[in-house]
Amino acid sequence: MEQEKVQELRFLKGAFDFLKLLARKLKFSQTIINSAMFYLLKYTRVYPYTSMNKYLVAASCLLLAAKVRTEPIPMEYLVEWYIWAEYKRINSKANPHISDKMKSDYRARIEEQEFDILSLIHI
Repeated sequence: MEQEKVQELRFLKGAFDFLKLLARKLKFSQTIINSAMFYLLKYTRVYPYTSMNKYLVAASCLLLAAKVRTEPIPMEYLVEWYIWAEYKRINSKANPHISDKMKSDYRARIEEQEFDILSLIHI
């Protein structure tokens, strides 16, 4: 039981760190960051954290928080920074070439995840 709690806390820390990295790159206010963290925490209480991509969920929570707080975000920036951060997480020296197809695929993933979050946490 204690091992599971440690894994959950490690998962949340990684997701929160990634969320904050994206938020800093996109110059979001602390209010949006806090809202996104709340959505992420609430989502992990409904959906098992062990079966989710914490980075995708973090980016989607950030998008949702920006929409709820009526601080629109250009999706292309969120998608580009998400892809960049994902690659940097895997290889700190990576310099990804981001194609239009890649942007389109990632955008669809983020928007689908945002819809799932919205459906489950009932904002």
